[in-house]
Amino acid sequence: MNHKIETSRGLYVLKALNSSISEEHLQYTKGVLSVLQAKQLPVLVPMISQSTGDNFFKLYGKRVQVTPFIEAHSFECRVKQVNSSGKMLRKFHDALMTMKPGPSPNYSFYPEDNFYAKAVDQMKSMHILSQSRISSIESWTEQLLNEWNRSREQLPTTIVHADWHFWNQYYTEDDNVCLIMDFDSIQRGIRIHDVAYALWVIHILLAEHSSSSLDEAFLQGYGTLTKEEQYMLPWALVRISLFFLCNAAFSSQAEQKLRKQWYTQKPFIEWILSDGKKSILQKTN
Repeated sequence: MNHKIETSRGLYVLKALNSSISEEHLQYTKGVLSVLQAKQLPVLVPMISQSTGDNFFKLYGKRVQVTPFIEAHSFECRVKQVNSSGKMLRKFHDALMTMKPGPSPNYSFYPEDNFYAKAVDQMKSMHILSQSRISSIESWTEQLLNEWNRSREQLPTTIVHADWHFWNQYYTEDDNVCLIMDFDSIQRGIRIHDVAYALWVIHILLAEHSSSSLDEAFLQGYGTLTKEEQYMLPWALVRISLFFLCNAAFSSQAEQKLRKQWYTQKPFIEWILSDGKKSILQKTN
């Protein structure tokens, strides 16, 4: 939760940190942000405590970060904003290509491969979804992991943001990205994940808009993908869609969320594995 505060020195934003974020990961984030700042990327940098040197403070027993309040425009689903987001993601990835890996976040939209098997076992034990639906999820997962493991070594890696969506950026009046936010999930990973995540947001969360023009704008902004990345992009989309479906099994409201995610993700996965694969690949050339 964020709070805007006014002080004698100006306006600031106070963000209460999730208790699952480790201090080791916060320190790693501090180093990553320093690199991005040095390379002149517009990142929102928390203030440093003069007493501890940490990028967070303790307040009433909780960890909080304080950042300057930035006057800018939020996302309004314009094609130029999406294109600018793609360009900025490429700069983000390129700037961190040689950055060493650090501690993984305790929660991330970039899961380990064994997450999917654990989720399927959880679904089976709960008896919420029918056997035919669980069989479909198992089949998609098997296909995904076969492709992912086969191509993993050929896919470029960098520090991934792991939550690159358009509301995690602010924009100027002419729709260029002027600020990147929310680094709670950064980790070393396969860079095509961030590209696929943004496309998933376009097709699932912005479905009422022209997904075709928005995903093309994002891909044009991001620029050239390797041949291996072009081939794996549809599978990276499946990986993200399956994550949200599988993750519902661990929710306190598992039955409700599993059913909702099934009806949301199933048509998208089936589309990607049929006509969608060709449509996405055409836009990467």
